[in-house]
Amino acid sequence: MRRWLSLYALSITSIVILAFLVPLAVLIRDLAADRAMSAAEREAQTVARFAATIDGGPDSLAALGATLAAAPSTSVQLSDGTVIGADLPPHIDLTAAVNRGQAYQQSLESGKAVVVPVLRGTTEPWVVVIAVSSSALTQNVSSAWAFLGALGLVLIGLSFVVADRMGRAVVTPISDLVDATHRLGRGELTVEVNPSGPSELAEVGTAFNTLTGRVSSLMDRERETAADLSHRLRTPLTALRLDIEALGRQVDVARLQDDVDDRERVVNHVISEARRSVRD
Repeated sequence: MRRWLSLYALSITSIVILAFLVPLAVLIRDLAADRAMSAAEREAQTVARFAATIDGGPDSLAALGATLAAAPSTSVQLSDGTVIGADLPPHIDLTAAVNRGQAYQQSLESGKAVVVPVLRGTTEPWVVVIAVSSSALTQNVSSAWAFLGALGLVLIGLSFVVADRMGRAVVTPISDLVDATHRLGRGELTVEVNPSGPSELAEVGTAFNTLTGRVSSLMDRERETAADLSHRLRTPLTALRLDIEALGRQVDVARLQDDVDDRERVVNHVISEARRSVRD
C-alpha cells in the first residue's frame, strides 16, 4: 500500500509539473524570440533615422559604412541597389519596403530579418535590413529549459519523498493493527495498539483497545461464574456422599430424595447460566 501511494502521488505530481512546465518552456522560447526581434527593430529604427539625415555623398556613405561596421548583421540597400554593410540575407524580399515604404519582419531559412525603409523625400527609399540568426532567437533558451527540467525533477523527487512519508504514516498503524489482531486471535487477550496516524486510524486503534478490554472483562466474568457454580455444587455433592456412606447403616429414602432434588435444581441452574447470553 505504501508503494502504491508513492506511485500514485508520483504520477499525479508528474502530470501537474508537465502541464505547468511545457507551456512555460514554450513561453520562454517565444519571449526570447520576441526580445531578439524587438532589439533588432530598435537597432533598425536607429540606423534608419541616421541614414535619413545624410545627403548620400561619398563622405556620408563612408561614414554610414563605418557605422555599420560595428553591426555585422546590419545592411543598408541604397536606391541604386548598392548594399552598404553586411550582405543581404538570401531570398530576402524588399518589395513592400521599396514600393510602399512598409516596415515588416520576414522569415528566413536561418532565422528572421527586420526590414525598415528609409524615407528620403521624393527619391526612392533606402532599406535597412537586420538579420537575426536562429541562435539569437533562441539565446539562453536551452539553459532555461535545462533549469526547468532540473526544477521539475527536484519537485518530482520531493513529491515522492512526501508521498512515502505519508504512506508510512498510514501503513504503519495498519500493520500494527493487523499484527495485534493476529495476536488476539492466538489468545493474547491483553494485547493493545498505540493509536496513531490519521484521526480515522487512531479511532480504529482506540476501538480495538476497547474491544480487547471488553473481551478480557467477559472472560474474567465467565471464569468467576464457573468458579462460583463449582463451589455451589460442592455442598450438595458432599451431602449426597455422606448419605451414600450412611446406606450401610440405615436408609432414609425421603432424605435421599431431597438431596437428589437439590442436585437437580443446582444442575438446572448451571445449565441456565451456561445458556444465558453475554448481553444478559
